[in-house]
Amino acid sequence: YAAVTLFYRRGAAKARRRIVPLSAGLAGRSISLRALVDTGNSLCDPVSGRQAAVADAAALEPLLGARISSRDAAGAAEELSRLPWLAGRVTLIPYSSVGSHGLLACIRPDTIAADGKACDLLLALSPVPLAGDGAYEAIIPEQF
Repeated sequence: YAAVTLFYRRGAAKARRRIVPLSAGLAGRSISLRALVDTGNSLCDPVSGRQAAVADAAALEPLLGARISSRDAAGAAEELSRLPWLAGRVTLIPYSSVGSHGLLACIRPDTIAADGKACDLLLALSPVPLAGDGAYEAIIPEQF
């Protein structure tokens, strides 16, 4: 009974996940990612009030045109700021999740669209993969 219940609960949880295409453009480069729509994502820039999507830093390398080696937010922001095409487009934003809080390096892309609709999202870089099963590379707020 326990094994069957666990199996169906996991299956139901995966079925409830809403994953949409996310595309972004920056300095003539573009990427397409799979993004999980998260009802609990309230990540935003406290200065501008703009919402932010979170994406695996490794998945953003083709868009950034560089590999970001720093695992901490301040170091990542410093590396990003050195890229001439990101001048004035890098910031740090605070985050809070269950059991942790801190800062994430964040960029403002030229264009971004979620589920085929243009939106006004920033892109925060996660130093670790977001999905253990590889089902998505980004997390976006429900009201994108």
